[in-house]
Amino acid sequence: MQIKPKHIANWQILTLLFLSLGLAYALPLVFDVKPPRFVSPQQDAPIIDSDEAKRLRAEIALLEGRIATLSARSQADQKQETQARDLLRDADEKLSAAKIQADEAKASLQEAQKRDVAAKQSLIEARQAEQEARRALSVANDTQRRATQALQTAKDIEQEAQRALQVALAQLAQNAQNDREIKTLQASIDALANALEKLQNPVIAQRQETSVAGDETQNKITAQDTTQNAQIAQSAAPRRLPNPGKIIREFDNKLVRPDYVISLPADLESLTVAERKARFVDILLPLILRENQRLEARATALELAIAKDDQDELKRLQTLYRLSKFEGDKAALIAELRLRIAPIPPSLALAQAAVESGWGLSRFAKEGNALFGQWAWSADAGIKPKEASNSRAVIRSFSTLYESVVAYMHNLNTHYAYAPLRERRAQLLAQGEDVTGFILAEHLAPYAETGEKYIFTLKSMIRQNRFDHYEDHQLASSS
Repeated sequence: MQIKPKHIANWQILTLLFLSLGLAYALPLVFDVKPPRFVSPQQDAPIIDSDEAKRLRAEIALLEGRIATLSARSQADQKQETQARDLLRDADEKLSAAKIQADEAKASLQEAQKRDVAAKQSLIEARQAEQEARRALSVANDTQRRATQALQTAKDIEQEAQRALQVALAQLAQNAQNDREIKTLQASIDALANALEKLQNPVIAQRQETSVAGDETQNKITAQDTTQNAQIAQSAAPRRLPNPGKIIREFDNKLVRPDYVISLPADLESLTVAERKARFVDILLPLILRENQRLEARATALELAIAKDDQDELKRLQTLYRLSKFEGDKAALIAELRLRIAPIPPSLALAQAAVESGWGLSRFAKEGNALFGQWAWSADAGIKPKEASNSRAVIRSFSTLYESVVAYMHNLNTHYAYAPLRERRAQLLAQGEDVTGFILAEHLAPYAETGEKYIFTLKSMIRQNRFDHYEDHQLASSS
């Protein structure tokens, strides 16, 4: 708002002057007084001063003084007006600067509020992460407690087995009537041990021959398994599969407890055949179901990435499943990923683990958690066999049993030799049929040098031990 100072304009001053002069000539006429007369300078007549003339001259002087005062006041007012305008202009500039500072302050406040909101969100996320960490710690503690309980149970079972062995030895001693019967029994035992060493599983005999042939644990394989292996080794084309046996382990409601064992127990070889098989299934089946559950989640993630056109996720899966050099178009790539990202039937995984590791008794299984006899070509990647055709060849070892399961399934899902297996699996799924290990075993001839014999071995293992019973089992909730 501008300030308008009060001042008198020049025209007002002139108007006032003329009015004053008019008044000076009009007053004598009103009061019957002679108006003043101005004498020319050329006239020598003296001017007679009267009281009235003095009074008028005094008034004129007074008016002139007022005019001078008003003129001075007008100039002062103009000067004040200029100063006021300068002050007003300065005030406007300061006001503009203040507005700019206010806007900057407001922007700074908004930025501070945003940082405050971000800090609060970070605090919330940190608290959530802390809660997750605490839950994970609780789960870990629970797992450790269960592992301790399982170890104690295993020790109790071992003690029971030792007591049963002592009872059996006592009964054997009581039943031995004389030294001759004892010697005959010992000779029979030695002959059976020699037969077991010669008639081991053909896959182990060819792929792990030099390392497990000397293991005393292999001498505990049942006579029934030995007879079956002998038939497989002697027949180039086996014709009849064994009859189905008993189910090794039953699980309530087909739910398997998520108890994950890191390595095979040391007392496995001291168990009876039935106990060893049951323990083997108890250890391995949760690991197989766990990895299949992860593969199903990965397949779901693939479909979600396809729906969202998530190129980063598709690229990651392409690299993970060895398709970095894939030359087809996007549709062909997606089709190939769908072929590769799928579970492996539990019956097939159990059968191959039992065959390749000798039910967990091989040196590679005990020392390197190697359940599936996978080869590697670096000396530091595994365990060196006593004899091998390639000096660099080793049996790949793992830190845990679960890592062995993961590597095995990834091998079947990525290696070019098992493409027929993956195509057959996809065909069964598309037709709405069950994907079983017994069917997929037909496509595993490349897994071993024995080829068709290996397929027969796997099918026999599945049927004889009823591994097909576990095809539809699931992991129970950990809660």
